Amino acid sequence: MTNIIKKFFVKDNTKNEIDQVTRSTYVNIENKLNNPTFLNPNFTAYHQFVNGQAYIAKVSRGLPKRNKNDKIRVVFLFQEPSYWPSVKTLYDSLVQDERFQVYVVAIPILYPPALNKLELRDSTIQFLKDNNIEYIEGVTANGGAFDIYKLKPDYVFVQIHFDIQRQLEYKTNVMRLYTKVCLVPHAFLLSASDNKELYHQNDYFRVFAPNEYHAKTLAKVLHRDDNIEITGYPRFDLYKDKIEDSPMWKISKKQNQKIKRIIWSPHWWAYGHSKALADNVLGLWDYFYNMVKNNPDLELVIKPHPNLFNGLVGSGYITNDTQRKMFTDINSLPNASIYTGGNYIDLFKTADLIVNNSISFLVEWLPSEKPMIFFDTERKFELNEIANKILNVYYHANTVDSLNKTINELLDGQDSMLDERKSLIHELKLNSYDAAKNIKESLIKDVDMDY
Repeated sequence: MTNIIKKFFVKDNTKNEIDQVTRSTYVNIENKLNNPTFLNPNFTAYHQFVNGQAYIAKVSRGLPKRNKNDKIRVVFLFQEPSYWPSVKTLYDSLVQDERFQVYVVAIPILYPPALNKLELRDSTIQFLKDNNIEYIEGVTANGGAFDIYKLKPDYVFVQIHFDIQRQLEYKTNVMRLYTKVCLVPHAFLLSASDNKELYHQNDYFRVFAPNEYHAKTLAKVLHRDDNIEITGYPRFDLYKDKIEDSPMWKISKKQNQKIKRIIWSPHWWAYGHSKALADNVLGLWDYFYNMVKNNPDLELVIKPHPNLFNGLVGSGYITNDTQRKMFTDINSLPNASIYTGGNYIDLFKTADLIVNNSISFLVEWLPSEKPMIFFDTERKFELNEIANKILNVYYHANTVDSLNKTINELLDGQDSMLDERKSLIHELKLNSYDAAKNIKESLIKDVDMDY
């Protein structure tokens, strides 16, 4: 064992400085893990590991039992503005209810493609400020993680199920040691795959499923259904209030009654992209730029996937300077802008059509009743029956010429599939706006069961 320790843990120039206690600690960890390559010989990494084990030991003790009249303490972990619509109506409902104490903690995450640096981006904080959301920064003055254990939460909602992007204190299998971790899925299940990647959702106290198909699919993966509850999808609650206009557009309807509004939503596959996909995005960027530049009665909002420019720049397809120029060129036009925030449902409600290759937007756009042109580029998986039903009520293009032709026809009022979309909205029950109410009632019922 001594030779193993020397080889893997002790650098030659520091081994004489390690006291017997530390040496015993290495031996104990080595015996426990039975894997001499598990720990990094870098002492910073080692101490991070030891601190992590100490934190797990602390939170494993759990929290004091709440008193019956205590407020229900709910924490929302905030990591990306585009996921906020999944819980916005729930957050609003809980904040307005005096029975609840609500916290939002803005946490740093690892961004693809590299996943090698924790960042709490300025854009995340700015979104929270712009939307008057009170928050706690998830990074302390010394660079550590804010300890949500101190908040004594009854429930913690995560925005997305990918634990790989979150540090130890915010991982589901750690938080579940002392609180009830909940998930509102950030998207519908539209893949025809076996969805085995959902297996780690076993760690959640509750997954609030948007529909019966989601619940059954998840139950099949988890081999259980006691942590799954069908409540509807809170994003669709946002469609309840109709609006005619939004300040998210540069040109108001009052300024120009003839204005036609287009959203372009370029997607990005963080782990499966190619130069062809990058070239496709860049080619369409030029197309849309020239289209609105030469048509003052059109307005364009580009709603890129959160990882689009992380991928384009990080994979070397464009430089940071190129990205800045692309943004400057678009934003300098009087009838074009780029929106990277999370409150895009108001955009959906006030646009005339969307050009999209994002699978998740197939469902999210449908309650608007408006046409979508699905520009099929590099689909990474086969779609299930629900997704194909939705695709069948949208228009399709795979070249710039066919895209241009379809845009002109739709803006001219030639929308032959409107009735089919309305019928599918009814069939899929997307016009129900009670999801946030259902989730809140579920939390209250669960708390009451303890008394």
